[in-house]
Amino acid sequence: MTDNAKTSQSTNHILMIEPSVFYANPETMETNAYQVAEHEPREAVFQRALAEFRAFRDRLLASGVAITQFKGYAACPDMVFPNCMSTHQRGGEGILYLYPMLNKNRRAEHSEDIIYMMQKSYPNTRDWRHYAADGLYLESTASICRDRVNDVAYIALSPPHVAGAG
Repeated sequence: MTDNAKTSQSTNHILMIEPSVFYANPETMETNAYQVAEHEPREAVFQRALAEFRAFRDRLLASGVAITQFKGYAACPDMVFPNCMSTHQRGGEGILYLYPMLNKNRRAEHSEDIIYMMQKSYPNTRDWRHYAADGLYLESTASICRDRVNDVAYIALSPPHVAGAG
């Protein structure tokens, strides 16, 4: 690891999942404050989300950020936000964490193709998905905030099991 990598707060290579669908997901709406009920046709919402995704991707590429991109699944409207895994470097070792997701259609986002590709750079896998069977969940977005300069991670637990979820 270079000195610059040790002190960098951000990455220069990201994973992006292009949406196959995009709409307010009834399975995740109760625990996601960012979702609101839609008042326009799903196709219009999807087309706008797809255009925003592609514009953001292109802007990142133009800024020199490397992107690994996959296409999301039609049964997973939230897959554009890949909360089911995170990657870490610890002592020069690449670690891939796989998280237990609260909702059933979020659990379906654990793509074996994506996991296989990620394991090439992050060969040490910590698979915590089995905890979902015990009603324990830890979704990575908004629950882990990394301070890479000081080698600290701040976390917030996901909500407990919600009636009807899963």
